[in-house]
Amino acid sequence: MKLSKANAWRTDLLENKCNQLMALEEVLEASKNRFGYDNLIRLYGMSSCEYYAKGIRIFGRTAIEAKVDSQANFIANRVKETVQNNYPNYEISVIDLFMGSGNLLYQIAESLQSQSKIAFERDENIYNLTRSNLELIDFSVQYHLGNFQDLFPKIQLNNKNLNVIIIDPPWGNKGAFNFSKGLDLRLTEPPLIEILHFLKKQIAKTPVIYVVPVYKIVVEESLLSIAENYSIYERGLTLTPATKIGYVIGKI
Repeated sequence: MKLSKANAWRTDLLENKCNQLMALEEVLEASKNRFGYDNLIRLYGMSSCEYYAKGIRIFGRTAIEAKVDSQANFIANRVKETVQNNYPNYEISVIDLFMGSGNLLYQIAESLQSQSKIAFERDENIYNLTRSNLELIDFSVQYHLGNFQDLFPKIQLNNKNLNVIIIDPPWGNKGAFNFSKGLDLRLTEPPLIEILHFLKKQIAKTPVIYVVPVYKIVVEESLLSIAENYSIYERGLTLTPATKIGYVIGKI
């Protein structure tokens, strides 16, 4: 079956140029293909031109997978309101189990003025590039290379802090994502419910807010399995039409 132009472009970046550094012109073209405009792959509060001038670079896969500023800022503001309404007197640790570009971690931590940031990333190429990028903007993070399930039990958490945990697992090759049906949270790698169960066992003494960015369409049955086990504070969509995605914020 012949792929549409948009799907062919997406497949090319995810498969053929997955870990290739992109030139600025390619990032602008990727933004146009992904969002319809050439200036929307904004990261860390900067336009593509601004962060490329600082030496920040992204891979082909990042142009597809990254939560760009219009998405990350909106989610960060919703997380901030949730924290203010429910845990106003806590110091905050922000933990990202699947760091990727690190932009959602950056935006949430900046919004909450968190001094404690912890990130896990199992892909060494992404780990090295994102760490380099964040160091260029003096964003201090406690980095961990490897699978969070192996490494999380080894980290020292402050038992007096509220933990805000970003969960954005790969959609993988198990049919988790379909453009028409949306995202099935039971088929992410690992499934979201398994991640939440893991965290519940690991962090029993302190409050935890989980933050899950999702596609704008979610398979309802997969979200129901989460709601049956864990509270959901808010489910919604980001506002900017061209970059609209969904999100779920809840507690463990």
